[in-house]
Amino acid sequence: MKRLIFLVLVLALVPLVSSEIATLGNFVTGESVNLVQTCDNCTFVNMTKIQLPNSTILTINEAMQRTGADYNYTFKTTSTVGEYQATTCGDVDGTLTCVVYNFFVTRTGTDIGTGQSILYVILLVIFVIMFFGFMFWTITLPSKNERNFDGEITSINWKKYAKWGSAGMSYLLAVAIVFFAWNLTYAFLNFDGMALFLRFLYTLLLGLALPIGILGLIYLLVIFYGDKKVQKMLERGFVGAI
Repeated sequence: MKRLIFLVLVLALVPLVSSEIATLGNFVTGESVNLVQTCDNCTFVNMTKIQLPNSTILTINEAMQRTGADYNYTFKTTSTVGEYQATTCGDVDGTLTCVVYNFFVTRTGTDIGTGQSILYVILLVIFVIMFFGFMFWTITLPSKNERNFDGEITSINWKKYAKWGSAGMSYLLAVAIVFFAWNLTYAFLNFDGMALFLRFLYTLLLGLALPIGILGLIYLLVIFYGDKKVQKMLERGFVGAI
């Protein structure tokens, strides 16, 4: 028995009599899927039906558009994530022959396997742990110079710069955490509201990162310049002069 060749981006030889369902790959939700079939010994090929992921069957019974030996059908109802099964029928050498094959629709257009999913979760957990570590330093490290009971500066506390550095790292880690959470929610959870919120939050945090970074750097430079002046005065013995 001759074979039909189905192509969706990649050619795949599919036996007409087979217990296995050929797969055509992964596609993005909401985008049109071009189902292309090649049969050089057919006079027609019809797209008979397509079964949606929720088991709803769309009865189509439309002739696929023919270009030489290629037959094409554009399927646009791809709003649901999951497996789709398509059935086409053609007159192979005058004999009506039907073939069933599937394709998958995901939010990203890729098939994220178990190993990759575990990797994403591990990275997310690592970022969260690092975030709380830097936040701990941000909260516990001193933010001011050391002073005596009269409120006069007695020494420069350089640890406060580590505090601001930890705060900056905490912010960047927060951006990374929201980014990972957004992508994981979008790829695996059917929760569009949460995915949209996380996307908005990520965009907001990322957009504010540059201006906050510039303002923070200017502030640290001003503080550093003042601390250097105070340090010189303290070295001359003017304790608490400023």
